[in-house]
Amino acid sequence: MIRCLKDHIEKVVEGVCAGNLFFEMPTVHFFSEEAFCFGNNKVLKTREKKVVTLDIGAFRAKETIMQSEDDGKVYTCRELKSLAPHRCTFGYDVIVYVGYALFVHCRSEKDIVSELARKNISISDREVSFLGKKFVTYLAVAHRESRQKIRSAMDQRGGYILHVDGTCEGDSPHLFTGLDGIAEVVLDNIKIPSEQSELLIPFFEKSKGNTATQSPWFTTWERESFRLLQRYSREHLILSAIFIF
Repeated sequence: MIRCLKDHIEKVVEGVCAGNLFFEMPTVHFFSEEAFCFGNNKVLKTREKKVVTLDIGAFRAKETIMQSEDDGKVYTCRELKSLAPHRCTFGYDVIVYVGYALFVHCRSEKDIVSELARKNISISDREVSFLGKKFVTYLAVAHRESRQKIRSAMDQRGGYILHVDGTCEGDSPHLFTGLDGIAEVVLDNIKIPSEQSELLIPFFEKSKGNTATQSPWFTTWERESFRLLQRYSREHLILSAIFIF
């Protein structure tokens, strides 16, 4: 009896998925609510674009753009801008889904294509790869724009512990990363050919300037740490190091 109920529930859920609800790509209308609340406005133009989100899959977004007859101000839809980047098809939620699947859950591109197909999203392996790169780009921009907030948060905790580590595969470049060991926030990373001191020391100097410590001058203790770093890097022993600033 329980098994029959479970099978029935699964069939009902499958029947109301987006792929079964919409036999054709639906059209969703977007307009600026602000334009209808203030002033004397008229329709300037309408434009359409295909948008793909995790909510319902692909749909045709038809946006009505308004213009004020008083001062000529143009009103566009903020809701549509929050769903997908300008002139892009796949929504932010799809980009984040692909990014997490690739870099956190280590899923292959083909696996992601299959997973998104079950969510009524048709995507190719190449598009998955491109969205993965876009995810990293957006993440880097967000990290850079949040630099002051990160610095303030570390100041409130009284400083930070810098964990550094490098990883590579075969003859590929080393990915060297600096991490705040307290908050577990990535502070900076770089790709370098090898873990030689002349490549690592500029990374530490840059990381120090980008984080909580304002002064570009190193203390005697820190200079000794860099001397140790030079020795360890020559011996290829810098697999994991901790520096307290």
